Amino acid sequence: MSGPGLHPVVEKFIDGVKVGEQTGGLGTPTVDGRFSLNPSLALLFAEDNGYNNDAYVSSVQFRNGRLSDAAIAAMGGPAAGKIPGAICVSIQGGNVIVQWSGTVLQAADNVTGPWTTISGAAKPYQVPVPLGAKKFYRSL
Repeated sequence: MSGPGLHPVVEKFIDGVKVGEQTGGLGTPTVDGRFSLNPSLALLFAEDNGYNNDAYVSSVQFRNGRLSDAAIAAMGGPAAGKIPGAICVSIQGGNVIVQWSGTVLQAADNVTGPWTTISGAAKPYQVPVPLGAKKFYRSL
């Protein structure tokens, strides 16, 4: 909620279609204003006044920064692959399997990188054996 402009806008999309927008409130919104995420509590589909309804949600995505309307629209509606860039790792029959939904799979020995693209990574991706030290994966 820190910009751009005096009244940053909260825009709402469902399945890639813009369904509404509203300003951050009266006056100049702050980083910790009404629509910001509190580090200890996040009410995604509710309000702090008890006005709540049931909601069925398959995936929620948080990003550092704002995507353009065109990028959000390009994500489209629900899909088996969920949100682009999502990743899930499991063990199947003693093998480590990485399910990923982006277009590029990367690996690193440390969560801060450096990241290396895994050329030709299949979906799902089976981690080569023998398994060595820890490994981090991300999807773009």
